[in-house]
Amino acid sequence: MLTYLKGCLTTRAGQSADLQEVEATTAQLEGVVGAASWPEYHPGRAQRLINLQAYRGSRYQRTGNLQDLEAAIAISEATVEAIPEDHPNRVALLNNLGNRLSWRYNRTGNQGDWEAAIYIAEETIDATTEDHPFRVVLM
Repeated sequence: MLTYLKGCLTTRAGQSADLQEVEATTAQLEGVVGAASWPEYHPGRAQRLINLQAYRGSRYQRTGNLQDLEAAIAISEATVEAIPEDHPNRVALLNNLGNRLSWRYNRTGNQGDWEAAIYIAEETIDATTEDHPFRVVLM
């Protein structure tokens, strides 16, 4: 039932141009993710984290609220930790994390964020196989 609710909330937020609707949906989605109390290595946990970090990053881009960016980074880090090294979405998730660290550097000027973004970019390239469709974009 929680998976169905998450799907409905995701669809609603993706279709809405109303920021209040996106904010309400994000809060509800956070409740669904938290309510499930997913064990650390449950296969469904990573997907829920992927969705949640995407919403928080998107909401930051729309509002400029630094708390959303901080949450997106924390959730992105948890997502990367939650997936195996050979997960098909690992490259995209590392790329998202690096981008968000770069956004925070641009916003705050924190040199540690810039260094972390570079490290993540290098890790992303290393994790990308020669035939991966993202490889050209990352280079």
